[in-house]
Amino acid sequence: MHLKSPFLCCITADSSCPVTQAEKALEGGAAMIQLRRKSASGSALYSWALRIQELCHARDALFIMNDRVDIALAAD
Repeated sequence: MHLKSPFLCCITADSSCPVTQAEKALEGGAAMIQLRRKSASGSALYSWALRIQELCHARDALFIMNDRVDIALAAD
């Protein structure tokens, strides 16, 4: 993945499903998605990370897992 400047980045919010947010952001041209949910369980984060990673891969976008190296490595 090579990001060209400037680019659109989406950081997921707690207000709705992060997978849906990622889908909409990628459809809108985002080049990077950051999954950020400090209060979510590890299993929920892992499930979301797998799905968002697939979406990003399909659109040649970058995926960042916030604060959880273990989940980032497991989802890669």
